Amino acid sequence: MKVHLLLTGTELMTGDIVDTNSVFIANALNDVGLSISKKVTVGDNINELVAEIRLASYQCDYLIVNGGLGPTTDDLTELALTQAFNAPLVQNPDAKAHITNWCEKKKINLTDSNLKQAYLPVGSDIIPNEIGSAVGISFQYGQCRIFCTPGVPAELYPMINNQILPELMQAQKNSYKIERFNVFGMGESFIQQRISDEIKDWPEHIKLGYRAAKPFLQIKLNYCTSINETEVTHWRNKLISLLSAHIFSTSDNMSMSQQVQDLLIERDKTISTAESCTGGL
Repeated sequence: MKVHLLLTGTELMTGDIVDTNSVFIANALNDVGLSISKKVTVGDNINELVAEIRLASYQCDYLIVNGGLGPTTDDLTELALTQAFNAPLVQNPDAKAHITNWCEKKKINLTDSNLKQAYLPVGSDIIPNEIGSAVGISFQYGQCRIFCTPGVPAELYPMINNQILPELMQAQKNSYKIERFNVFGMGESFIQQRISDEIKDWPEHIKLGYRAAKPFLQIKLNYCTSINETEVTHWRNKLISLLSAHIFSTSDNMSMSQQVQDLLIERDKTISTAESCTGGL
């Protein structure tokens, strides 16, 4: 199942905004055994947007478009969908109701700029936005399902987690599980070489992945849940034995400082620090 990601916004091209959304989307997909096979970033240019959307619709099963759903003239995603697939813009009653309610809650006047966000390509379904004014868009063209999402991270995250991921997971033939091992004191190339040398028969259907965040390294086991748990346990134990004390946690969110704190509490120990003669550095 191929998933492409299209990011839009001139501010991404100029560096005014750092792209963190694609990292979040990639990690979210990775957690359910999916990956982004192609990622493209374009500015607020209608011709380039139309071309990329049209191309992706022939290349992938799912396309996630991020950005360009706002009320201003440089928000072009709805227009790009219209031109790419010859699907006229029509006022969506659910989108209009959402925007109207949003304006009432914010105690602001409903303007033509706000109402621009209620016009979606004919045949679209809305993806609810729990926070902002712009609803997401779900649109089917041929074999390709297109999800259009807002660029604001706080609006994007629940849309991905609560609406898009469940649909992608349902479409998968198999479900996947990911286990994480956070490692300190061993580099990526060194670990890979040790695995190649000492676990020569590592199976292809239990995939190893790496994510470096110096000075740490996260190793991921990605496997289909249909694999026998006894087999997974066998290879997991081999990896743990190989890395031994270099593994400081198996939680995705646990930092080394948190791990040290937990060990101190467990042992009823305390830490004191003293700072002097550094000029506040």
